[in-house]
Amino acid sequence: MCGLAAILCPTPRSDAGAIVARMLDRIAHRGPDDRQCRAFRDDRPVPLDEPATVVLGHLRLAIQDLSDAGRQPMADPDRRRHLIFNGEIYNFIELAGPLRARSIPLVSAGDTEVLLHHLIARPDEDLAPRLADLDGMFAFMLLDLHARRLTAVRDRFGIKPLYLWTAPDGAVLLASEIKAFTAHPHWTARLNHARAHDYLARGIIDHTAETLFADVRQLAPGHQLVIDLRHPAAPVSSVPWYDLDAASASPSEDAAETCRALVRHAVRMRLRADVPIGSCLSGGVDSSAIVCMASLLLHDGGDHPPQLTFTASDPDDPRDEWPAANLTAQIAGADAVRVHTQGATILDRLDDLVWTQDEPFGSTSIVAQHAVFEAAAARGLKVMLDGQGADEIFGGYHVFFRVLLWSDLRRGRLGAFRRHLRAIRAAHGGRAASWIARALASGVPGAAPPASLARDVFDLHDMTVDPFRRLSGRTRGIRAFSIDQVRAASLPMLLHWEDRNSMAHSIEARVPFLSHPLVEFALGLPDDAKVDPPVTKRLLRDAMRGIVPNEILDRRDKIAFSTPERRWLIESDPSAASRALADAIDVAGPLIRDAAPLHAMIADERDYDPVFWRTLCFAAWLRRFDVRM
Repeated sequence: MCGLAAILCPTPRSDAGAIVARMLDRIAHRGPDDRQCRAFRDDRPVPLDEPATVVLGHLRLAIQDLSDAGRQPMADPDRRRHLIFNGEIYNFIELAGPLRARSIPLVSAGDTEVLLHHLIARPDEDLAPRLADLDGMFAFMLLDLHARRLTAVRDRFGIKPLYLWTAPDGAVLLASEIKAFTAHPHWTARLNHARAHDYLARGIIDHTAETLFADVRQLAPGHQLVIDLRHPAAPVSSVPWYDLDAASASPSEDAAETCRALVRHAVRMRLRADVPIGSCLSGGVDSSAIVCMASLLLHDGGDHPPQLTFTASDPDDPRDEWPAANLTAQIAGADAVRVHTQGATILDRLDDLVWTQDEPFGSTSIVAQHAVFEAAAARGLKVMLDGQGADEIFGGYHVFFRVLLWSDLRRGRLGAFRRHLRAIRAAHGGRAASWIARALASGVPGAAPPASLARDVFDLHDMTVDPFRRLSGRTRGIRAFSIDQVRAASLPMLLHWEDRNSMAHSIEARVPFLSHPLVEFALGLPDDAKVDPPVTKRLLRDAMRGIVPNEILDRRDKIAFSTPERRWLIESDPSAASRALADAIDVAGPLIRDAAPLHAMIADERDYDPVFWRTLCFAAWLRRFDVRM
């Protein structure tokens, strides 16, 4: 796991090396173990202090092969191609076999060298067939001096980030985090109004290649981008190397057994490391499945210290996850660490948190996640496993009930529709059934923008998608809805937040449920194998029976990772909340039509709405990055 930075200049530039050095300074937390830059002019390397057209910078968090043999940028034997790589190729041991069979010498014991030789092993220019062989998470840049091109690639699901920005002087900058671009002398942060509206009105980011910064975009998941070094700023479009729509596998006869085997394989591969590994643990099925499966695999491998698990806990919250998480840890033989979270310091730390995240974020749960990784780093861990992705591929959110009911109606399955609705009412009460009924009638629950938002001042002419209507699932089935969740809805945000929170503490976060064979298997399942009201993730629960405690598998009260936001922000100190809101209105005033609904939430005259948090967080982001509206 590492940090990447690069600059591509149309003509040799004397300060190119200095710019990349400052870019690495901004993201130094991503790689405290080593730091290297290489400069090039035309088709040859040059000293860093000489004018250069290309500079590659790399920060290393050493996970595989901790020796100097894993340093980057890494070059092939003839020094023609140079690689900087962020992530992990879990199957590098398997990929190394064919390379050795071809007498390709491998001097390191890590995955970077294997990746480099795997990519250049064939003479054709199309990397897609070689990328398809990779099981991992990755963002990398491959510089080919002879061909005068740089190829940037991002993994199938966007687990690892990669951003691009073109400076006013025509230089193209690429980096693992947006804040790296602030190192350029001509950087100016400008607001992307359409994406700002999406965040303030809906709480979403990362659903397109655009960011909240007007000129910054990200390379889309499963895409590659080839840049001509002779004309780096020339318009060029990325192309997909992975097709999620076509990726689903055929259902197996024993789906639960297949699922169990795929989860086992995914966890086993993600236990490969030359450093200790811990796990994030909530009280739900997903993280419990990982912790329990990891425990089985570690014990199969002989004597091994108990794995460490970390759980965010607020004892004053009736929904506190600690009791359930501790039960799982005890059965798995893990040493459980309880991370006490509280909201008392959130407002004081908000400027630093938005700097960590690069963009405003959706809720205070990200603050609790930050605390979990902070605690793991304090215990000396450099790798953590986490359960992101399971809800999206196995149908874990209650919104999947709505999609199933729409599918029942669309297909004329009225008996199934009534049976499913009765099951929801019996398990979750009439209130849930009423919510479902309203959602079915409206199609897009909560479609009206918040009353506080001055929608007319947003420049929405470039709003090419209506994400909530497209993602509502009303005219599509569960598989299509799952794909949208993976590609453009919840998962991109979750991965963004996890990457920044983990890397802020120099920790690599690994997500076994995004092993692509497991994702493709889950997407190929029939609807009722995943969602069978009132049960979500039915197949995953069945597959983990006997591995995860039944008390966890049979829970029906589990909610998404959350925090008591209103209590943290308002109830703990209403006067501080009032001051924070006044400051936010002062910063973001042109975008706020009416602050009265927000003040009414503080006075408990109006139900709390997450737009309160989003207003505070958005204003802090505007202030911290000096964003011009």
